[in-house]
Amino acid sequence: MNTQERISFNGLIVIAISVFAIAALVVAALAVGALWLLIGGVIVLGVITIALARVGVGLFSHYTDAALKRDTLRFGHIETVMKLGYLPEGGRVRYVPIPQIEAPEDVPVSLQGITAEQLSEFKIHAVNLLALSKQEMGNTSGQVIPFRRARENDYFRDVAIWTNAVRYLLANKIAEEKYKEGQNGKRKIGTFLMAGTVEQAFDALNRA
Repeated sequence: MNTQERISFNGLIVIAISVFAIAALVVAALAVGALWLLIGGVIVLGVITIALARVGVGLFSHYTDAALKRDTLRFGHIETVMKLGYLPEGGRVRYVPIPQIEAPEDVPVSLQGITAEQLSEFKIHAVNLLALSKQEMGNTSGQVIPFRRARENDYFRDVAIWTNAVRYLLANKIAEEKYKEGQNGKRKIGTFLMAGTVEQAFDALNRA
C-alpha cells in the first residue's frame, strides 16, 4: 500500500468514526428524550465558535495593521537616513557613512600640438559624437557621451577617434572638460557643453 492509499484509508477511518460518534450521540439523546437539547447545544456551540473566530480575525487584523505601520515608519526612517549618506549598523540605533564609490574617470583630452588643419579634419568626428550623445544620453543632455560608453559604438571603439572629436569641441569653445577633487587627486568627470543641449550643438555644427 503506497502513501496516497494509506492517507485515503486513514481518512475513511476518521470519517467512519465521526459518523459513528454522531450516530451514537443522536441515539443516546433519543433514548433520554433530549434530542432537541442536543440540537440546541450544537447550535449554541456553533454560534460561540463563529463569534470567537470573528474576534480572532479582528485581533489578527489589528496586529497586522500595527506591524505594517511600524515597519513602514522604520524603513521610511532608514531610507531617509540612507539618502543622507548613512547605513544602519547593529540594528536601528547606530549609523555609519555609506562608502562613496567614485564614478569611472573620463579620458582627459589635450590640445597640445594640434594644428588648425588637423582640427578641421576632426569636425566629422565631433558631429558623429554629438549624434551619439543625443542617442545615448538624450536630446536635452548637456554632457558629451564619455569614452567608456562611446566605445560600445563601433565608430568610437578607437579612443583616438573619440579624443579627436572632443578636441574639436574644446578648440571651438563648444564644450569644456570638468574636473573634481577625487581620492587620488583631480579627476575628469566629463566633457560638458558650454551652452545648450547636445541636440542644439549637433544641429548647429551639422549646418556649419
